[in-house]
Order: sequence, then structure tokens, then C-alpha cells
Amino acid sequence: MTKKKKAVAPVSAPQAEAPAPPSMWRKVRENAEAVIIAIILALIIRHYSLEAFEIPTGSMAPGLYGVHINADCPNCQTVDAVGLQIDQFTNQLRLSLTRGYIYEGPCPECGLEILQGVTRHDSQVHCARCEADRRGTPEHYREVPAFARVEVQCSECTYHYTHYFEPKESVSGHKILVNKFSYEAGDPERWQVIVFKFNRQRNYIKRLVGLPGETILVVDGDIHINGEIERKPLHVQEDIWFQVHDTDIPEIGLMGNAWREKGGFTPMEEGTSLRFNALDGVAQLRYVRPVRNIYSYNGTRDNHNRTEPVRDLRALLDLKVNGVDAAGSPRVWVDVRNDDIVYRLALPIGGGTGEVLRVPAELANETHLTEETREVVGTSTRGWSVFATLPEGTKIDKSRTHEIDFSLVDRQVRVILDGNLLLEEPIEARDYSSGASSEGRRTDDADISPTGNDVTLRVRHCGGQVDRIRLFRDIHYTRHGEYYRHAVNFAYQIGEDGYFAMGDNSPSSLDSRAWGALRHQNLLGRGFAIFWPALPWRFEVGFIR
Repeated sequence: MTKKKKAVAPVSAPQAEAPAPPSMWRKVRENAEAVIIAIILALIIRHYSLEAFEIPTGSMAPGLYGVHINADCPNCQTVDAVGLQIDQFTNQLRLSLTRGYIYEGPCPECGLEILQGVTRHDSQVHCARCEADRRGTPEHYREVPAFARVEVQCSECTYHYTHYFEPKESVSGHKILVNKFSYEAGDPERWQVIVFKFNRQRNYIKRLVGLPGETILVVDGDIHINGEIERKPLHVQEDIWFQVHDTDIPEIGLMGNAWREKGGFTPMEEGTSLRFNALDGVAQLRYVRPVRNIYSYNGTRDNHNRTEPVRDLRALLDLKVNGVDAAGSPRVWVDVRNDDIVYRLALPIGGGTGEVLRVPAELANETHLTEETREVVGTSTRGWSVFATLPEGTKIDKSRTHEIDFSLVDRQVRVILDGNLLLEEPIEARDYSSGASSEGRRTDDADISPTGNDVTLRVRHCGGQVDRIRLFRDIHYTRHGEYYRHAVNFAYQIGEDGYFAMGDNSPSSLDSRAWGALRHQNLLGRGFAIFWPALPWRFEVGFIR
């Protein structure tokens, strides 16, 4: 008889015990730990590595701005940032306000866009093109609680105009990051942008120009260290050129043409390029507006009594030669003139080797420089001479666009052709003072800049086109200021723990020319980047020059 097995009931596996919900205290503790760690890390980074600073003034314009207003030039539409004064105690704008209306619309006669503040809804407005006052179109008068105005000189075309605005249109200054560790690990270098604390009220940002133990003196816009001109390295100079003109920026004719053309330059039908035809002679294009150390950022507040003629100039142009008269020894000449002396980049076309010539201004218009007018070494003959010969084979090729970069800066000649540095040579000591005090010497000649310093393009026995010309000037350090007393009239001795700092906006900068040197312990770090504004409509993030 088979015995049946007794059925055994299945045994269920023990269930895992559900975790207890975290206590409220545990949540608070975890969040508090995260916040405390974040604060500690932020403090460490702020104290030892990075810190954010807001630019208080425009002493480093046009690279760095304080609170400002953006003004549109009526002549060339260049946007000029103009600094606004801030009360250092209340941090409020210091503006002279008027109640009334802002007219923003066309001139009823010629259609020129006018921006002007008026006190009545039917007041007349002034047209710069018509040079007349007329009642504007009614719908373009806009009532405002208050308006202010600033006087501006355009950085591009030098046109003087008045800009009207509401206080709410003011724009905050740049906010920058400062590397505080850089000067813990090593000493600052000349030409760096430094942030320092000179008094208990505020931080300052300037450019370092003088190092410990040196003597420093401002001479004719240049920095002299220990009695010698301090020349900026190429990578530094590239970052601090100030553009004064660009042929790609159109103007509407509210002031005279920037260029005087002779002998074969004609505008192309489209664009802003220029054609030239000088197969049977020489064609000339000269920039005739005065080049001064003008900053649109200063409005006209400091531009009348503190600006000076600038002689350190750079010409950057894109040029193409299409045809030549080989029998006429075709050449392209780029001249930088300092009053009575011209340094000339002479480039042959097709064959040969380029040179830089030193030419008296009275000989610069000669079609061919003859041996009879050549200066004999060791005599007092006032003639032309070869200043330097460029590397063998330096020339202009037909049917190819060349980028020509020629500058006279810090009493030094630089030649860069198609991005290649070909020459970097100090000029002759006898020309150190040329162009420094030439204001008004040749104002009777409309074809010459009244400052005595200008740039001229000459082409000989060739034809072609110039697609674009840009002109630049160097920082011109001024000696004249209400509080300036160091390194402006006599050499200043910097202490062994001292640094001499100056603003790029030299006519409107309170710096070591007033205070003297600052000490190493005052240094907070090196300004290296703009991190704000970073808005889609105002994105100005970038590295500091």
C-alpha cells in the first residue's frame, strides 16, 4: 500500500524591511553642508584665485567702459560710447536734466534723421545737412519725463555732434575677472592690465608701465625708461592700436572728405574700394583729417584742452595691382609723415626688393628720387636716404591682393606684408622729435593734415584697386593734467618696491602721474577677462587687451 506524502505548505521568503524615511534634521544637515562647502570654496577662490570687479570709470577706454551712454554718429553711424559722471558717495548719475520732448525723426526738407531734445511738442529742430531750423514732423515728438545731453566727437570720422537721451538709457560698465594668484606666483610684467587698491575707497584698473627701481618720463607721448624710449612688443602693440579711420565705414557728407585724391584714384561703382590708374605717372591718396589723441568716451569734456597731435601711426591696406608700365619702374609707396620727415615703404611690382626710405617732406611728391637729391653720409645735405632694405625678393605680385601693414610707432618702423614681419627697426635719433609739436604749421594747405602728421598712399606706373584702408594711432601719453606732477616734467624715480601705472585713456585718467608709484602690497591681481555684459543684444565677453 503506497503511503501518500503529506502536503507541505510553501514558506514565503522574509520580506525586506522598508527603509525608514530620512529625518527632517538629516535633510537640513545635507543641504547646510552643501551650502557651507560652496561658500568655503567661493571664499577660497575669491581670496586666492579669482575675483570679480566692476569698472568704475572710463580711464581704460576704449577697451573697458564705466557707466556710459551709446551715441550714434549722424555722419557715419559709428556707435560712440560716452562716459557719464557718477557721484562717488551716492552712486547716482550726475546729469543736468530738462523736462520736455525728444524729437527722433526725419528732417522735413532733406530726410536726414534728427535726434534732438526740445521743451515743446512743436519746437523747431536743427538739421545738420540743411544747416537750418525747422518744425519737425508731429508724430516724431516723444514726451519724456526728462532728458540730458552729451557733446561727442566721433572716434571714426571726428564729427562733432550733440546726443540727447533719457537717463534710463544709460548702460552699466564692464565687469571683469581678476586673477589674484598671478602676482603671488610671480612679479607683474610691463604693459599688463593690473587691478590694485590705492586707497580705502575703491579699486583701480590701469596699465603697468614702470617697474621697480626704474626712472620714468613721458616725452612726446612716449614712455622713456631710464632715459631710453620703451618700445612695446608686437603682441602688445597689436592689442592697443586705436582705429581712427576705416574706408569700409560709409559717411553721408556732414563734413569734408577724409581723403584727397590726385592723379588717378577713382571710386568703384559698388562698395567703398578705390580704383587707381597711374600707368603714365603717379597717383596719390592722402588722409587729411588731423590725428589727435581724441577719445569719444570723454565727450568733449577733456578733448579740447588735453589732446595733442599723434605722430605714431599705422596704415593697414588691401591692395591689388592689375597692370604695370614696366619701363617706368612701377612702385607702391606708403608714407607716414611726421611733419618735415617722411618714412616711406617702397615696394617694387613684379621683381626686385623693397626698401624703407627716409625722405624730406619737400621731396615726397617727386615722381622719381634722383641721385642728385640723395643724402651723402657724413655731410649736411638734406636729401633722401635708404633707411633699411627688406628681405630679398620682397615685392608686390600682379593680380594678387596683398595686405600691407606699415607703421611708425615708439620711434620704430615696422613692416608686415601678408602677415609676415619683415622689419622692426628704430628710426634715426635725429628724427626722435619730428612731428611732436607740428600743430598748425601747414594749415594753409588743404591737402595736408593740419597736425603735420599723416598717411599717404602713392602708386607709380601701375593700375589696380585698393579694397580697404584702415588707419590706427598709438596710445599718446599726455603730460598735461590738473593733478599730474610725476614723470611729466622731470624723470620720476620708482622705488624698489614700486610700480608706475597709467590709464589708456590718458587725457582722462587719474593715475601714477598724480599719486606716484604704488607698492607691491597694493596689487590685487591681473585683469584678464570681461565676463559681463553677456546678453544676446549686448555680448561683450572677451579677454582684456
